[in-house]
Amino acid sequence: MEVQRQIAAIEDARRQLDVLRSFAERPGVPVVYDTNMLNHWQQPENIDWKTLLAGEGLDGKHARLVVPLVVIDELDRQKYGNGPLAVKAATAIRYLERKLAGAAPAEAVKLREGVTLEVRLDPPGHRRAEPDLEILRCAAELEGIVPAAGTRVLTDDYGMRLRAQGMGLATLRLPAAYRKAGTGMDSPTVDGVPLPAQA
Repeated sequence: MEVQRQIAAIEDARRQLDVLRSFAERPGVPVVYDTNMLNHWQQPENIDWKTLLAGEGLDGKHARLVVPLVVIDELDRQKYGNGPLAVKAATAIRYLERKLAGAAPAEAVKLREGVTLEVRLDPPGHRRAEPDLEILRCAAELEGIVPAAGTRVLTDDYGMRLRAQGMGLATLRLPAAYRKAGTGMDSPTVDGVPLPAQA
């Protein structure tokens, strides 16, 4: 009985290793999405990833957009609320469903030349932490298994950027021109003085 349990554990570990190897071997610069980027920013296929990644000193020929499963769970919760956030979350979920339709779970799909989109599923037996930490764990996993790829955490949240820095992870911000209208960041001011434009 114990031998059978050990064999089953080894086979399970081998399957997980095969999944991880497939995940690691996909081409491109991994860009791990924070939830706010799907709610408040333009859809991924409309972004000039090549120019953005080149500005980071990276080879921008291929952008590998990774959405952790926890982000989809957050969007699902938000879409049942009231107000503009619920509308934006529902729009983001519909976008992801449309683009990933027909793909196997965690399979990368082509959005356009040089840009793919994939969902990172939770590993078997994974115990979830709070959403921001889960997103950063996903980025840290990619950074650990493909360190030369230049993984970036895509976020506009200051707290998330600080957390990422604390974990030694690089972040990426989009130019303000990609922000959807109707957010509190449209014309930010402090005591009536406009803040400088986002770099």
